[in-house]
Amino acid sequence: MAYPKINDVGWVFRESFDSVSSVIDNGGTLDPASTVSGGFMTCVASGVDYNKYFYWMWETGFSIMLWMQANVSVPDTTYRRFLSYRIDADHTLIAAVRRSDGTVILQLRTASGSNTLAIISGLTLNQPILLTLTYDGTNFSVYEDDSLLATTSALGGSVIGEPSSNLVLGIGKGPTASFAGVISEVQVFDRAISLEAIGDIYNQTIFSEVDDSKALVSLPLRSNYFDGSDQVTDNIGSPGGTAQLGDGTTSSTFPTQLAPHGMNFDGGDYLSLDSGIVDITSNFTVIAQVIKEDKGATSDNDRVFSFIDDADNGFQFIYDQTTGKYAVYLRIAGSNIINSLTYGSYDEERIIHLSYVVSGGTGSFYRNGVLVETDGSTSVSLGGTSGYDIGRRADGTSTGFFKGSLFKTNIFGAALTETQIKWLYSKDERLLNI
Repeated sequence: MAYPKINDVGWVFRESFDSVSSVIDNGGTLDPASTVSGGFMTCVASGVDYNKYFYWMWETGFSIMLWMQANVSVPDTTYRRFLSYRIDADHTLIAAVRRSDGTVILQLRTASGSNTLAIISGLTLNQPILLTLTYDGTNFSVYEDDSLLATTSALGGSVIGEPSSNLVLGIGKGPTASFAGVISEVQVFDRAISLEAIGDIYNQTIFSEVDDSKALVSLPLRSNYFDGSDQVTDNIGSPGGTAQLGDGTTSSTFPTQLAPHGMNFDGGDYLSLDSGIVDITSNFTVIAQVIKEDKGATSDNDRVFSFIDDADNGFQFIYDQTTGKYAVYLRIAGSNIINSLTYGSYDEERIIHLSYVVSGGTGSFYRNGVLVETDGSTSVSLGGTSGYDIGRRADGTSTGFFKGSLFKTNIFGAALTETQIKWLYSKDERLLNI
């Protein structure tokens, strides 16, 4: 199933000017000097006034997207308001552009006193652009098309001009300097959407649901039952390798050891895959639902995924005890592409959905479907022995074994998008009933 990405992002207000005349579909009213034709609203000291109040915007964060075009007019040095919004004197938003050079001023007032976030940047004139404003409760950001222009979390003084009305496009109600240009669509979201989501909307990316059968490796859910013995054994299908148990035996099945719906690793078990089952020099994605148990070791660097071709080419996804964080290392042709980056404190004794996407030499880490920025680095060793393993370091170092349970483990030979990761997390969460 495939559908436009916008459907998955989830907007709370949307207006496109393609079939309206004097009254806007979503409850707004055109200023008589504005015209709507061919999907565009042309503003000449005019625009549209909506009877809309989104009181949650300052509490939950928001995003506002405008498809618009302002044409250059060198004598016009006035900052012309193309977006304004007011709940009360302490909660206002103003966006204004100067047509002489494209300089834009954006101001968001979040409370009384010196609580104004302000951005001055530059917009492209004489061509259509997608302008996006986001606020996540701390950071106020502006994007043009699929690129970040500026962001700030620094609070300042008063606003440049107090808006006097609810959500307004193109009309400079208080102050009166109105926009002169074209607006084709406005969208309001109930959260600060990510740069990747903005890029998908701008590029009209089509989202395709992910089929587990298309994965290079897909380890399904295991049944939760008790057969009266110490462990139960379920067939894991054909992962392209064998299950290696801690006692040195190998098997085409894997003991779940009474783990609910998962494979249990006791600190000596691992799954050995066919070497090169995934090309780590290209784009790929690894995913697993994980419950990490504490081994009580002094160097508890558990490997979830360890793919090694040789000393110059390898990928490691680990729980790094040195920092207490998730960590990833990717080395290709002797160069550290992802240089032992960390991604926040790791979780123990609870089920967590972990994903890592490698795309074009950069890495993206997701925890429970949410993108997590890197927060430092550590020292991660590849080891000198080749192998593609789940649950241990390929050279068999004892501190590299994983202890805990893995659920819904997948490896894809492609870089999944943020929306696909979120969709898989939501689907797996429902499937595991957590």
